Amino acid sequence: MSLYLDFTQEKHGAVIVEVVNLTRATMKEAEDFKEVILRDIELGWRKIVVDLTECEFIDSTFLGVLVISLKRITGLGGDLRLVGFQSPVESMFQLTRLARVFEAFKTKDLAIKSFISFEEVKEHLEIKEDTEIINSLFRDDTIIPLEVLKEESIRHALRVTRSNIEEAARKLQISKTSMIKMMEKYKIDFRLQE
Repeated sequence: MSLYLDFTQEKHGAVIVEVVNLTRATMKEAEDFKEVILRDIELGWRKIVVDLTECEFIDSTFLGVLVISLKRITGLGGDLRLVGFQSPVESMFQLTRLARVFEAFKTKDLAIKSFISFEEVKEHLEIKEDTEIINSLFRDDTIIPLEVLKEESIRHALRVTRSNIEEAARKLQISKTSMIKMMEKYKIDFRLQE
């Protein structure tokens, strides 16, 4: 449990969800949030979801903390994803072009599940003898459907290539046409780089 009532945490395996319990996230709360999230990164959390469902407004200072946190965690090989945009908050992310920087999801469950990355799946399938690694992915006897793995592989390839479809297709070893068809199939809406 966080020392700050405005921010609570939920742990889901290797994923930590930072819940922002504010309708207005401003400069006043930004420093506390920065302390909370950077502490968790220092503690070793590499898969972080920030839940903004309650937020009706976010100012530039709070956005800055999200950017700093994303930069810090990606520098350590992790990622930070967002969930729960209300319309004004989504507009702010579009206006500041940060919608292209952060991966955002409609629900917390989708954001948590999005951390099944192509690289993790690939690693697990190639090293079948290492039961510790396999058990970490398929814990609790959960079977991940092949369609989910395909979809997450595409999302991951697009994210690591900053939405460059040609580069993502090359990483997945498929044609650009196949990549676009699969994006349409899974309703993945990534903008081409300008």
